[in-house]
Amino acid sequence: MNGQKAEISTNRNIDPQQWLASKQCAKTSIPLHKELNQFRDSFKTKIYQTYSRLQMADATLSIISLKEALNGNRIDRQKGLISVTEEHNHQFENSWELIFLLAAIRTIKLHSVT
Repeated sequence: MNGQKAEISTNRNIDPQQWLASKQCAKTSIPLHKELNQFRDSFKTKIYQTYSRLQMADATLSIISLKEALNGNRIDRQKGLISVTEEHNHQFENSWELIFLLAAIRTIKLHSVT
């Protein structure tokens, strides 16, 4: 993702001589290898589905967030500019007393320093 690579363990093993590096799959002469290739295909699909879920959830897209989501960890929604601005405006409107108090404290500190 974005030029970054990550390794994810599937807890599956195969003899290196039975692995076709050019095709990134196991030789299919053994039924167990066919099952391994099917697992690889389904896991690859799961990666693409998880990536799509992250995109739809407006979550931060990174190799770490994808790996975390694949491990079943919670996907946090990324805040957009509009939601951050609305949250800031709401906090600002509801905190006039705090603003005046902080300004008064700052003024007292500045006055006592000078």
